[in-house]
Amino acid sequence: MSAVMITRQQHVHSQGLWSLNGNWMKTKICMLPINKMALKRIKKAAFKVAVILILSGLLSLIDLPLITKKRPGLARTAGRAVYYDPTIKDIITNDCGRCHSGPSRNLMDYDNLKAYAESGMLAAMVQGSMSRFAGGDQGTILEWINAGTPEKPAANQGNVQNNGNTNNNTSKNGVNTAINANFFNGLHHLGGGKGGGGGATQPYVPDVPVNGITYENTIQYVLAKDCLRCHSGHFRNLTTYDNVSIYVKNGLLKTLVQRGGAMHRFALRDSRWIVAWIENGAPRK
Repeated sequence: MSAVMITRQQHVHSQGLWSLNGNWMKTKICMLPINKMALKRIKKAAFKVAVILILSGLLSLIDLPLITKKRPGLARTAGRAVYYDPTIKDIITNDCGRCHSGPSRNLMDYDNLKAYAESGMLAAMVQGSMSRFAGGDQGTILEWINAGTPEKPAANQGNVQNNGNTNNNTSKNGVNTAINANFFNGLHHLGGGKGGGGGATQPYVPDVPVNGITYENTIQYVLAKDCLRCHSGHFRNLTTYDNVSIYVKNGLLKTLVQRGGAMHRFALRDSRWIVAWIENGAPRK
């Protein structure tokens, strides 16, 4: 049906009647003109609706948990030093233990956790993909890392001296960086072993059968040849058996040095001795 123009003459305001092609009918459409009082009420209601919508939008942008949630880690360590035992130990157990208490990135002991702290991975995790689990404890963990990952107050650490050095080869921030006095004894093995010579690019040749490889008779020299140029400082320190054992236990050493691993290009053929040693239980001597 063609549209019909409704003219001013075709409606009766007082009766609310409209005429379409001459047929008169009742309608619920608001009568014209709208009185001023009704217009004010409509405007007032529209304003209230607009205010409610705006406030709802603003509230949705506010992370209320960040405002209302207490930050237990920061609160309980405010004004005093943070140590692994018991503060960080409890935090890691509560926040991370569900997933990181097995062979994959085990964080349940001090040495393992310290290794991840020194590599920068722990800080990256609690500020990045794992921040939702760290929650309010994030600041406490970062404070502990920045303080040098202390395990216990100095009075309980035994041989800590005033100058920050120790007589157990531990530096002031608790990182074991010292190499045994005899560590480089036998480095004639480098580049061929058994009198082979040939320079550092040559593979290492152990003096013992593969199933007789230990840390002391072979692995420490392989690591000195292939790894210690970068790994004799704070980053994944490999200068002692205890330090190397951390990466043996969490599987990282084998993963890195075997074919396809990120560090295989440095170990090359020497990686077979490291892998064989690990598979044989990583004996010290």
